[in-house]
Amino acid sequence: MFEHFLKYQNGEINGCPSFKKALHEITVNKKKLSHWIWYIVPYDFPSLTHQDLFVLQERNVKFYIENHTLRNNYIDIMNAIYILLRNTDIYKFDTIISRTDLKKIYGSATLFKNNIDPSENKIINICQKIIVLLDLYNTHRKLK
Repeated sequence: MFEHFLKYQNGEINGCPSFKKALHEITVNKKKLSHWIWYIVPYDFPSLTHQDLFVLQERNVKFYIENHTLRNNYIDIMNAIYILLRNTDIYKFDTIISRTDLKKIYGSATLFKNNIDPSENKIINICQKIIVLLDLYNTHRKLK
């Protein structure tokens, strides 16, 4: 069901950064540099480029995280994003991750938090932390 996510995350699609590259950007470069958000941090809105290919419907979130690789990759990238944002001045969030991608991360965190089993503490906790940080970012942007 999610083979296309795995192919992209594994770097099997020419020109599309792998999960390892995305994680490297966030943890080492401290900045999102390439285009990977739509297949590593999925959410329920279509990409302009890829239409419905990477749209994750609410009813499918629980199946998505049943895949060990996808689940672990999601937790790892969301933790890395959270750490990066937490250690960045709130007014500079959009200099390390674009506003568009910040919206996608927020949408993904909300989608996952609201559509998984309450026993999935790791995912719920990291999603909640990201939601809180991005709510603060949005509040500060409006005051600016």
